[in-house]
Amino acid sequence: MTLMTYMAKNALRNRRRTALTAVSLAISLTVVIFLKTFLLQLTNPPESAKPSARFVVRHRVSLTMGLPRSTEEKIRRMEGVVDISPMQWFQGIYIDEKPKNWFARFAVDPDHFFNVYDDLQTNDLEAFKKTRNGALVGRKLAERHGFKVGDTIVIKGDIFDANPELKVVGIYDMANGAVDTQQMTDWLLFQIKYLDEMLGETTRVSSFFARADTPQRMETLLPAIEEMFRNSDAEVKAETEKAFQMSFLEMMGNVTGLINTLVTVVLFAVLLIAASTMALTIKERTKEVATLKALGFGRGHILALVVGEGMIVSALGGLLGIGGSYAFLPKPGWFAAFALGGIVAIGVMIFMMIITFVISETSQSRIRKIAAGRGGTIAIVVGLTITIALLAVMPPVDWMTLSSGYVPTMEVRKPTLILGFIITVVVGLLSSFWPAFQASRMSVLDGLRKVD
Repeated sequence: MTLMTYMAKNALRNRRRTALTAVSLAISLTVVIFLKTFLLQLTNPPESAKPSARFVVRHRVSLTMGLPRSTEEKIRRMEGVVDISPMQWFQGIYIDEKPKNWFARFAVDPDHFFNVYDDLQTNDLEAFKKTRNGALVGRKLAERHGFKVGDTIVIKGDIFDANPELKVVGIYDMANGAVDTQQMTDWLLFQIKYLDEMLGETTRVSSFFARADTPQRMETLLPAIEEMFRNSDAEVKAETEKAFQMSFLEMMGNVTGLINTLVTVVLFAVLLIAASTMALTIKERTKEVATLKALGFGRGHILALVVGEGMIVSALGGLLGIGGSYAFLPKPGWFAAFALGGIVAIGVMIFMMIITFVISETSQSRIRKIAAGRGGTIAIVVGLTITIALLAVMPPVDWMTLSSGYVPTMEVRKPTLILGFIITVVVGLLSSFWPAFQASRMSVLDGLRKVD
């Protein structure tokens, strides 16, 4: 028998304890990976291969203040500006306020919008321009809601006192080679002139989206725009498209600090669980450790054996947690089904363990025998049953809908996977090192005496 085989046998000696410890680590890693992936998607969404030359001009104080439409022509005349289009966010309610019916709605200028968003394309632009209440819907939105040309979409206004009845005149999609990193094909677009008509006035615009001739031009162009409107009745803030998106995250408060605090708490809890498990394991095998030392195993061997055992248990949990998160986190339905099924399985297993402790060992109770002998199997069967049932009844959902547009996807990225691997190694080392160190220093006589 090799040392590695011996460590593996020791790790699996008490299979129920090992399974519970590994599953606890797996769940903790899943929580950590979920939180870090969510934070990464919020603060650093995937970039397209082509650097963006788009920028945003909004009121310096707040988006709710709005800018006069005359701002557009002044910016358009500046050197380096390719084109500019107003984009007025129209909140509203489609059918009801359920997350599945949420999507972004913008009032835009059809003559300029697709020049600014040159990574979008449509064959129905002329129909959009000619139809007073016409609307274009993105490909992804059309597929999700089943919208097609000729449909009428009624939006009940909330911010604006208007209820636009929009006729779908076309579908737009990403241009060849463009990557939809911002879920732009999940938008609905309608004419800002139609909004003006419903309100009976020329609407002040929450933001103007523009495109510079090169991304490098924005370094001098943006400060120049701000300076041009300084000390006016509507001072502006000009920023890159990415900075504009990040400003919405800042409105939510210190999300980064909150998520990192939760991650720290979760890691501390799982470290305590793993450390207590290893300490209990070594305490139960005091005599065995003493016997190994009597046979000639040195301190280094004992230290390596115990740490190796801890690393095996940690690796099992890490493989389950990291692998499961990578496979199922991008798919909300699958992720929720396996997460809830796993939680139920753990609950059943804990319940079975409680039964075995509550009922006396001398009792011939059939319930205790089932709980002690087949508790793990029952827990797994119940968990899998719940998982399969959820997969069968849960409707298709996506992260864009669940997050109300903040998170387009939950693809686990390489830095998060590396973090999960580091956590697995650190938990395995820290949880087992102190018990291993104590076991390596224990004398043969003390070990044999403590058992007796």
